Parts: sequence; C-alpha cells; structure tokens
Amino acid sequence: MFILEAVGHALAIAGSMAWQILWPPVLGFTLSAVIQAIVRKERIVAIVHDDSPRSLTIAAGLGPQHRHLSINDAGISWNYTTWLNIAFIVIGLTLLAVFFRSGSGNMLEMMGGSSDSGHDHTVGDHTAD
Repeated sequence: MFILEAVGHALAIAGSMAWQILWPPVLGFTLSAVIQAIVRKERIVAIVHDDSPRSLTIAAGLGPQHRHLSINDAGISWNYTTWLNIAFIVIGLTLLAVFFRSGSGNMLEMMGGSSDSGHDHTVGDHTAD
C-alpha cells in the first residue's frame, strides 16, 4: 500500500508541475489564435510593416504610438520614501547589532557545521512499522 501512495504522490506532483509549465504557452497560443481569427491580416501588416523594434513594441502594445517626450532635469528628491528607506536601513542595522551582541553568532556557526557532527536529530525509529 505504501508503494501505491508514493506513486500516487509522485504522479500528483508531476501533474502539478506539468500544469505549471504548460499553462502559459497554452494561454499564449490560444490568445494568438483568437487574435488571428479576429484581426484581419491587412491591419496587422499596416501596423507592423517591418521588424524594427519600434514596430514590434507598438504591435505588442508596449510602446506609445506617438512620440511626445519631455525630459525634466531632476535632482535627488528627499520625499517620504527616501526617509522610509533610511529608517528601515537603520532598523535593520540595529537588529543585526543586537543579534550579534547577544552571542548568536555562535548559533550561526553551529548551523553551518557538517551533518555528521555527532548530533542525533531523529525523532523516532520508523523501521519498526
């Protein structure tokens, strides 16, 4: 019975992984087929007349179709997000200082040791089932 449960669990994991891998391409191909069925070929050729990056970004809807660009020369602005970033950096450094001053660095050294360091971490003997 244990083997059937293990095989069933492995198949469930494999099915879940296959679904996670396959749903994006299936969705993409489905949307592509719907667009090809709805939009006429002449319209697509009129929009994407060549393979330049500008034509491709316009066709993908990622770029503007008109270029109205204005660049403002802005310096560093000290708004509330800047002060929040500084506050969280100070809090993080304070927590690290408290951690290492409390002697917890030794705990990190113990956690980094090899698995055969003589400690027995088994909960129970599962061979007697």
